[in-house]
Amino acid sequence: MRNSLADPYILGVSSGASVGAVFVILLNGFAFLGGYAVSFGAFLGALVSSVLVFVLALHQGRISAIRLVLAGVAMSYLFSALTSFITLQSGTGEAARRVLFWLLGGLSGTQWSDLVLPLIGLGLGLGYLLLQARSLNALLMGEETALTLGTNTDRLRKHLFLITALLTGVIVAVSGAIGFIGLMIPHMVRLWVGSDHHRVLPVSLLLGGIFLLWSDCASPCRDCTRRITRWYYYRFGRGSLLRLAPANTIKYIGERSLMLHVENLSWHVQEAAILQAIQLQVTTGEFVGLIGPNGSGKSSLLRCLYRAIKPTTGQITLNGRNIWHFTQRELAKQIAVVLQEASTEFDFTVEEVVAMGRIPHQGLFERETQRDRQIIQNALAQVRLDDLAGRSFRSLSGGEKQRVLVARAIANNPSFCFWMNRPIIWTFATS
Repeated sequence: MRNSLADPYILGVSSGASVGAVFVILLNGFAFLGGYAVSFGAFLGALVSSVLVFVLALHQGRISAIRLVLAGVAMSYLFSALTSFITLQSGTGEAARRVLFWLLGGLSGTQWSDLVLPLIGLGLGLGYLLLQARSLNALLMGEETALTLGTNTDRLRKHLFLITALLTGVIVAVSGAIGFIGLMIPHMVRLWVGSDHHRVLPVSLLLGGIFLLWSDCASPCRDCTRRITRWYYYRFGRGSLLRLAPANTIKYIGERSLMLHVENLSWHVQEAAILQAIQLQVTTGEFVGLIGPNGSGKSSLLRCLYRAIKPTTGQITLNGRNIWHFTQRELAKQIAVVLQEASTEFDFTVEEVVAMGRIPHQGLFERETQRDRQIIQNALAQVRLDDLAGRSFRSLSGGEKQRVLVARAIANNPSFCFWMNRPIIWTFATS
């Protein structure tokens, strides 16, 4: 999302889940599912809301973050109105009171037996998100940055929509819609542990749960004193919250001569021809500069080469293989990109940004190894930023940020690197 206000309420997921749950409570929908009817209804409502938001956010085959937020807010209002309509049509004040009490959210009526399904959903969702933590970090730096680091952004967003709908649905069914936790806690955690999702996810889960319990205890409900006393004795030891074991040594592609070949490439936007019949050939050891005025198509050509956009006609091959036949991760191992600008909505340290260059070389279950750390340190040393490794990326000057992005490309150890720097764009192949 790369939006500080993004949470299940803003995206309309919580409102959709509420509609599904209210439908079950008032109209006895999905009665054949017994005790799981509310959870299923909430999940189905969250999923429908997510799909609608996803469809509305699509623009030219890609999801726009701004359109995503606007569509989410619109769906949130729509489903909130639908919830009110269903409640008013229930016909009895008692039914409306039950729904209103549930919509306010709380844990006072929750039993331990109600937590089985949310626990399963939470375990599966958290496990998936932790496995995708590197991709989520890359996505915070911008969609094109994530794309160049081997992340299939469209597929990742679809998976995140499904996971969000699942988690929101099963949890809202138990506790009702509680919105302030998801908006406050992640930002508080980022101030404490930084923006790396390997730390943000587990710490947010822990602190969010503690904060919710104490908020519930502080509310005017029965047995508050007993609840506070019970949770007072849970103590947390000092040390790291999450310890990750090192992965096996990464296998590298051996050095060999590669060729990037562009043949008769054209790209049109509606009726305008931005690129027309482009021919280009680059081999290892060469430097190629693209020089031209603003709007001449330099960036568009490079975006075609690293698959950010698809050309209208023509073919791009890497060592004889069409680049569209590579997976995103395979292509990212071969091509690194230094973009003109870097997103700074969420902050990382300099070292964390450079470490993202290793993402294409790390498998789903692999963690950073000693060899990775050595490559990262060497990359920082080459651009003379090793003394700023722990510094905030946002605090750097424009030139220093560009050097960090160059170091990230060096850490990737690619065959080709595209350096987009107005008014000249460099394309060079590493030997």
